[in-house]
Amino acid sequence: LRALGSVSNRRCLILKGQGGRPFLSDSLIERGALVDVLDLYRRVPLHPDAIVGGLGAECAEYAVVTSVELLEALAKIMPAGVHAPLVLIVPSERVAQVAREHGYCPSVAAGASVEATLAQVDEAEKGRYE
Repeated sequence: LRALGSVSNRRCLILKGQGGRPFLSDSLIERGALVDVLDLYRRVPLHPDAIVGGLGAECAEYAVVTSVELLEALAKIMPAGVHAPLVLIVPSERVAQVAREHGYCPSVAAGASVEATLAQVDEAEKGRYE
């Protein structure tokens, strides 16, 4: 967050989804900013019956999971034992820890960028055949 420069006594508006993490607002407040937060949307997961095609072990070897919220939704719809061969590509150790708690095998990328995610898929693929 240092890239934002001095924010002391500056007004900042954070637009986010309902229930999002407070890291940015907390960090800005610690640095003296006057922060307002506006929740613009609410994430509502699909009902499992609305997912077409199902999720079987043979449908994918890798899944990109970008948040704990997405991981929790996946865990609710994935039948027990089906996810054993599925490698989750995750953007952080925080998401990886929750994945492990659900019995998944996470592979942690160097961040959430497309480049970092693709690089981690390559790394995970190399690890499968070594």
